Amino acid sequence: MTILSRDEKRQNFIFKNLGANVPQCRKLAADASSRTYWRICLPEDKTLILLDDESGRNKCDMFVKLSNLLCESGVRAPKVVAADLQDHFLLLEDFGDGTFTRLLNTQNEKELYSLGTEALVKISKINKFPTDIGQLDAKRIVSDIMFLLNDYYPLVFSKPAPTALKERFEQIVKRLLPMAFLVPNGLVLWDYHVDNLMMLENGDCGVLDFQDALVGPLSYDIMSLVEDARREVSPEVAAEMKEKFYRSLTGVSQEDFEASFKFMSMFRHMRVLGRFADLYVKSGKDRYLAFMPHVWKMLEKTLEFPPFSEMRAFVDEVFAPKIRPLVPKRAVNQAFLLAAGRGVRMAHLTDNCPKPLVKVGSKALIDYNFEKLARINIKQVTVNVCYLGEQIKAHLQNLQGFNLQISEETEALETGGGIKKALPMLKNEPILVLNSDTFWLEKEGVSSLEKLVAAWDEEKFDIVLLLQPLDKIVGDAGIGNYKIVNGHPQRNVAAKTEGFPYLFTGASIVHPKVFADAPDGKFSLRDLFDKAEAQGRLGYTTGEGVLFHVGTPKALDLAEKYLQASE
Repeated sequence: MTILSRDEKRQNFIFKNLGANVPQCRKLAADASSRTYWRICLPEDKTLILLDDESGRNKCDMFVKLSNLLCESGVRAPKVVAADLQDHFLLLEDFGDGTFTRLLNTQNEKELYSLGTEALVKISKINKFPTDIGQLDAKRIVSDIMFLLNDYYPLVFSKPAPTALKERFEQIVKRLLPMAFLVPNGLVLWDYHVDNLMMLENGDCGVLDFQDALVGPLSYDIMSLVEDARREVSPEVAAEMKEKFYRSLTGVSQEDFEASFKFMSMFRHMRVLGRFADLYVKSGKDRYLAFMPHVWKMLEKTLEFPPFSEMRAFVDEVFAPKIRPLVPKRAVNQAFLLAAGRGVRMAHLTDNCPKPLVKVGSKALIDYNFEKLARINIKQVTVNVCYLGEQIKAHLQNLQGFNLQISEETEALETGGGIKKALPMLKNEPILVLNSDTFWLEKEGVSSLEKLVAAWDEEKFDIVLLLQPLDKIVGDAGIGNYKIVNGHPQRNVAAKTEGFPYLFTGASIVHPKVFADAPDGKFSLRDLFDKAEAQGRLGYTTGEGVLFHVGTPKALDLAEKYLQASE
């Protein structure tokens, strides 16, 4: 059976539905999702949009159902020309390039927001929904508002939010939660803002990006429209649109509508801060960081609502006002796990098992690495594989919480060659590099990798090493391979047995520029360490806790015994 590439599947879908005479297919700019879009140019200046959801996570089936429902209700949504729900392709009516975002200026702001509000009034009248549509209920609200502490907090403070803090926050949210449901439920498109609204040729408002729609409080979408995370809406226009939408409702008091609107405002802004943090940490989409100060400004205004006094006090306690205007971009935001080698010194233990999957205690070696990365909130991870690589890929396929890439090698390229081969997959930013045969036991609140990241200074260093004192190593320590001379690490080139009190842990931060003159094929990172040392561009920090260096069966046995004794 022939396995087709994604490009081949896409071409087959186009051919099946449009034939062979498609003169041009042009990729369009990406959005916050994992979808890709293509504009297909047809004869007589006609065009269609191809939606490609390779991940299969973007609910193409729901898009089809909701497109039909919206069109039947008099709302202009792209008509679905053809669909392949097995391979996740859609062929859609092309609404052009006239997003409200592109067209907005101070002269037409009221006109465009009025069109968006009028379309939203039509949507609010829909009273039938797909049976499998999601619910914006209490459970979903509590889950999503926790993005603030689960994703934004670790980005700002470089550590997970304490469990007790999250529990306090959740209890405050639950006490305020009834306010959300003081308005009727209806169809909530979820991402209703000017990026997803189009000016059509006949002057109608077209609606995009609704596959994540839910049934929930009708206050949500109007709030999302006038309190846009990406742009500031004039207060006069925002107030007028809010009032226009309120007047379209029946049986809802102004007081109840205001309370529900305010709760949804708090909910969305907290959720969006976490969502933008997640897009940056997992996917490297740093453009979303620039919106955070604006989101904070709107959240601060919302928290002035008197019933939110307890939540306002909590937010002031946890997120000091002075940090809110800051854009929390990190010095290091990607990692590379070296997992391609066989681990020859492990003897029979790696005959049928790749070294990263050898267990110490109850977990594979590579799992300890991912735990350490999660602790410092680095979620963009590339793993190179070669020897028994399919086993490693299978082990990692259900890994949650990381944006994982696999770099496959037909022959193991050693530590330097493996990274150089994968450079096209990586961002041109510092890389946290980890060997898979080392891990640490650390005291609560102390992280060796956190110290390593803190030591990175691009103006001073091209590479920074994590070194461990020999007396804090369990396992295959051998002789020391570094000492510190005048504040800089110096390698034990002559393999002296004394005078070098540190061992390189296998953890380092490396800037991609050091590979510019490196050879293709096999080579060791050590060569680049030596070059940086000679240029005075090699930095270091020392590890905390106890390092386990598991390179031989004997070292593995020592580590097992140490773990058992420490339990």
